[in-house]
Amino acid sequence: MGRLKVFPECDSGGDGLRLRALRQVVGELRFQEIAEEATYRFSAALLEMKNAANAQDFTAIRIQAVLVRAVALQLGLDGIAKVCSDANIAAGSRDVIAVTAILGRLGRVLDTTLTREMLRRA
Repeated sequence: MGRLKVFPECDSGGDGLRLRALRQVVGELRFQEIAEEATYRFSAALLEMKNAANAQDFTAIRIQAVLVRAVALQLGLDGIAKVCSDANIAAGSRDVIAVTAILGRLGRVLDTTLTREMLRRA
């Protein structure tokens, strides 16, 4: 997962606030490109974490959780970042049941957040 450029003027925190500021700074067209790229990368990372959970590859889960968390924090998606932290902790404990449940929650949070905040029009 590549790094997205952080815009200091967008550092207003909270789900949605930083995204609205980012939309104003970069414009609607560039914002939609960023949203689509983030959505693709989040979805790919979630699939990779689910596959890693099936293989009980806890290291791979932790790596993806940290990467997704970093991008989510850059975008101000605190809810996604929190669930990724939980996935990282559960994977560190090698608790496959907890990891599976948390990845299910991450899928729901990603779906809700991306639909509500990232892909909607201004």
